[in-house]
Amino acid sequence: MKHVLEVAEFTLDQCSKCNICVTECPVVRVTDLFPGPKYEGPQASRFRQPGQPSPDRSVDYCLGCRVCNMVCPSGVQIAEMNARARAAMVEQGKVPVRLRLRNNLIARAETLGKLAGPVAPLVNALLGDSRVRQLVDVTMGISADAPLPAFSGHPIYQAGVGVSGAYQPLGGEGQVVCENLMVVGTGLAHCDAL
Repeated sequence: MKHVLEVAEFTLDQCSKCNICVTECPVVRVTDLFPGPKYEGPQASRFRQPGQPSPDRSVDYCLGCRVCNMVCPSGVQIAEMNARARAAMVEQGKVPVRLRLRNNLIARAETLGKLAGPVAPLVNALLGDSRVRQLVDVTMGISADAPLPAFSGHPIYQAGVGVSGAYQPLGGEGQVVCENLMVVGTGLAHCDAL
């Protein structure tokens, strides 16, 4: 992992400040608390020194979705720089335990699905209760107003997708590989569209 992060640092000087990453970032679209991938990645990385405290907590708003990497015409590895900055904040104790718990839960959607799937109706009912949502807001920092997807009691692999992610489309021929399909109906519709 260290090698990947070192390579990411070598790409920061390739940033031409075109702002394509900022335009496409899903977080920038919904909050002013995140200044954007360009600022958090290449610009801020120029000032981060090993062992030095990270000056900006807004990097924690980065989803790690890598959209910035995909749209960057210069190949700057912005998401990796942000991941490194977040890791440094955790090491320095700047991320409270409740937010580390939140981040670890959100980052493991497959595990959440496996745990909640067998009791999906109960979990969905609880997450639909405003008192439970307020408790989750206070304890883990997930806004009570944030929309949450409903859990399904039927894993997508039981509906036609194998463990490897290969899916036999409705048309019949070939296989389509589908990744990260967490919502059964949407995931299967996505595969059929492919």
